[in-house]
Amino acid sequence: MTARIRPSVSYSFTMRLRIEKRPGMFVKVLAAIAAQKGDPGAVDVVEATPTFKVRDLTVSARDDAHAHAIAEAVRKIRGVTVRHVSDRVFLLHLGGKIHIQNKVPVNTATHCRWRTRRAWRVSAWPLRRTNARRVRSRSNTIP
Repeated sequence: MTARIRPSVSYSFTMRLRIEKRPGMFVKVLAAIAAQKGDPGAVDVVEATPTFKVRDLTVSARDDAHAHAIAEAVRKIRGVTVRHVSDRVFLLHLGGKIHIQNKVPVNTATHCRWRTRRAWRVSAWPLRRTNARRVRSRSNTIP
């Protein structure tokens, strides 16, 4: 018996689908994903008209090749158009949602120089071992 890798959130991707508004169309999409052994997740309705619905469907796959196979299987369904396929890391970058922030506010250049000198002094202090650990563990200082 060979071990199969299960679909993982690490390889999740989101497809934006334009699906004709007929009974059973979304079930065909889910059946195509299931046939490829994918794991469907969140479903969001983006747009709805009398003739079609646009949905964002998140799917977990085993790896990139598996994700491409799932997307191709969905593309083959008549009445379904795959508008976009995006991975979750790309989606996180949209709109600048990932950012870096200081733990301590730095208001002026003098403040920045003072923090740098203080970090250097803390690492150079001839303290006992226990005191040195206590001082250094309070923030990110230079060892």
